[in-house]
Amino acid sequence: MRNIFNKLIGGDVSIVIISIFILILPIIINIHISDMVLSIRYLALSVLIFILYLSNVKKGINIYVFKSPIIIILLLLLFINILSSLYHDLTPDALVSLYRLFTLVSLTVFFSGIFGKLDYLLIAKSVLFFCLISLLIYSWQFFIAIIDERNIVSSVEGISATMGNKNLLGSILFLSFPFLFYVYQLSNKIWKVLVFITLILTLCCLFLIQSKAVLLGLFFMSVSLAFFTFRTHSKVVLSGIVIASFVVAVLFSASPKMFTHFIGEVNQVISKKERVENNRTALYLKTIEMIKESPLLGVGPGNWRKEFPKYGLKNTIGQKGNSFVQRPHSDFLWFFSEGGILSGVFYMLMFIFLLKESLLFYLNMKDEKRYFFLVLFSTILGYVLISMFDFPSERPSHNLFLSIILGIIIGERVKKRTYYYKNNKLFGIILMCLFSVNIAFASIRYKGNLHVTTALKYKSIGDWDRMIGEIKIAYNPYFFDIDNTSTPLYWYYGLAHFNKGEVNIAFDYFKKAYAVNPYHLHVINNLATCYGFNNDYDKATELYEKCVSISPRFEDAALNLASIYSYQQRDEEALDILLGVRDFKMESGGNLSETYIYYFNIIFKKLVEKRLIEFGNVNEVNKFSIFVSDKSTLYAHLKKIYLMRERGATYNQIIKSYKL
Repeated sequence: MRNIFNKLIGGDVSIVIISIFILILPIIINIHISDMVLSIRYLALSVLIFILYLSNVKKGINIYVFKSPIIIILLLLLFINILSSLYHDLTPDALVSLYRLFTLVSLTVFFSGIFGKLDYLLIAKSVLFFCLISLLIYSWQFFIAIIDERNIVSSVEGISATMGNKNLLGSILFLSFPFLFYVYQLSNKIWKVLVFITLILTLCCLFLIQSKAVLLGLFFMSVSLAFFTFRTHSKVVLSGIVIASFVVAVLFSASPKMFTHFIGEVNQVISKKERVENNRTALYLKTIEMIKESPLLGVGPGNWRKEFPKYGLKNTIGQKGNSFVQRPHSDFLWFFSEGGILSGVFYMLMFIFLLKESLLFYLNMKDEKRYFFLVLFSTILGYVLISMFDFPSERPSHNLFLSIILGIIIGERVKKRTYYYKNNKLFGIILMCLFSVNIAFASIRYKGNLHVTTALKYKSIGDWDRMIGEIKIAYNPYFFDIDNTSTPLYWYYGLAHFNKGEVNIAFDYFKKAYAVNPYHLHVINNLATCYGFNNDYDKATELYEKCVSISPRFEDAALNLASIYSYQQRDEEALDILLGVRDFKMESGGNLSETYIYYFNIIFKKLVEKRLIEFGNVNEVNKFSIFVSDKSTLYAHLKKIYLMRERGATYNQIIKSYKL
């Protein structure tokens, strides 16, 4: 038994360490954090890197690994992002981005050395069980949703196993396909059956998720496989197409609601009007503007989410201030915008060399293993498409799997050379310090996220003293000064003190928060309010105007600015500000708040009285049908006024149209 085990791992414990880590990865979560997987899994990855280093420290480093073009590209990518970070000030968010890149590079180097001399079947089998565990968790969540008799479409939107997002679950399952194929290719019948079951469950899961990016990647992967194998395996290709079509037809027949949802998704992609107003399209177009303005070194790693609001939040999830835009939903645009042109080019080159190397292995190999590299090539091709429309580079699980694939490709090339290991004590000490700092940094981030989540719970119940206590523990000026929503921790201090009636203390904290993130809607709005409390209405007006220019649909700032404009006798401008809050294509009367109704009626009535005095009909103000409490009726009037203003009507004309 011991000999079989040693043969399986090649006498290297690293293979076992990696395999065990992959097995437990789906259950490395903390449900008490807003993003239950991001910080804790990166902490786990940091520990894994440290353990891998200790297990390989005596052997030294395989020099030929660093001669790989892929490793050189990754090091250049890291270097250019370090330069960009230093140019834009080394903020805690920049350190997070550099930490993610350093983790990817470190894992790739370790895996390249390991796979250069050892087989990766055990790791492929652990990926198989990773998929099974994730799919079982997803199935359990789906079953619970059905038991609760929730709508199947809305239920699917909210479940993602332990990936934090359904699209990310889809993309990590997609990235697992080469490993499933490798197990199927080299294992006995029991393993083949297990792979077949996992594959069927995966396809069903992808059908339920209906991620457009993953489906696009799956399509290109299938086309690639068919293109290279049709001549020699035409029957297999045609059978696969028939079986896939049959399975899809059966699934759609079993769930007409999912079919309707799928057609709606397709129509959204096709419709030009929807594309223009779509959240993703707005992100892409405005990110391209950002790249044009800072082409050389970008806006700095980690700074996209702070800089993006400057280009406007209209038609994004952040326009109303109750959600926050965190990323451009395109890894390629992300690297181009944050690190500059070279950063984006190096990231693209990494995939180009991956595709080139895997295709060359397929074309040059003569044994059955060549088909594994064809699947690898096709998967990478699909993953490139996914990365164009999603953000897998942020996630620890995706970076782990990608680094394994990078390691396999580099390791296959290293196998053809004589091993040459170099062990330098000084360099070893430096690496140990780096990996130790890596763990410490990940721990600080994890602890910070944990305490911020607790602070948010106290915020929801108005326990301001405990909220301050949690933020005080979470805050670190060098490593954690802003949370995952791009909200500065100083803002939480300010909010707590403001609600305790300590306005001057809150004022100071809001100023500090503004220095950290000057385009955050709530930071700007609260700072403007404090200026108002201190009778500096010019500064308050300037900040409210900045807030509304970022997002005209942020109601809090719009109400405050409309109030100031009305006080300054700028009632028409005030009404235009209030009308700009509403999205008349998406909303209904139920979206109107009582405060909004009150402000609009007061300002509009004031304008009507002013105009009627000019018309000589001051006694007819109460004859206007617009002043009603019913939300649906009022909303219809608001929409009418908005459309008239869009067509160029003056308020005099609008008032006359409402006169009875």
